[in-house]
Amino acid sequence: MTRLLPIIALGLLLCACGPSGNAPASVPVMGVSAAAEDLRRQAAALLARPEIDVEEVTVQHCLIAVRNRGPFVDKPSLSHLEAEEKAAQLLIRAQRGDDFRLLVLENTYDHIQSETEPGVYIMVRPKDMKIPPPDRPKLDPEKPMYYRDEMTLWFSMAAWRLQVGEIGVIEKSGENSPYGFHIIKRLK
Repeated sequence: MTRLLPIIALGLLLCACGPSGNAPASVPVMGVSAAAEDLRRQAAALLARPEIDVEEVTVQHCLIAVRNRGPFVDKPSLSHLEAEEKAAQLLIRAQRGDDFRLLVLENTYDHIQSETEPGVYIMVRPKDMKIPPPDRPKLDPEKPMYYRDEMTLWFSMAAWRLQVGEIGVIEKSGENSPYGFHIIKRLK
């Protein structure tokens, strides 16, 4: 029965969302703002899209981490709901046209590798997925390049679903997006 609970919950969510993947706006979630509900809808809709057939994508992202561990110890510790609300507000600002680079610089919990291009990652689709990452050809060490499957699952899935210039969001979710909420802009 315990194993069936996630499947039942997913089924209920899909029924509530309908074929478009959008939950009805009239069903508020207790303790969650309208902006956070919209973030959840946008995240689900993004992952429901088909992938774009390209070998490489360049994205810039702002990570809002849940709790504080690892490299994020200098940032305020946030609960899941606090991180979701902060990400929802940043998503609104990013989508209305605020300077994305500044939003990343001022808010990300991720490493800032460069002040001119903070939070930028280049992801490459491996030519042969059967070859494990350590045995693949090395990528340019001078650039923030990674094989797609070296990134968290939902982050890489989102990157291949966004159009160039588009901004999307990914929720925190267990192993799929363990660090927190990602606001992602596809650059190339």
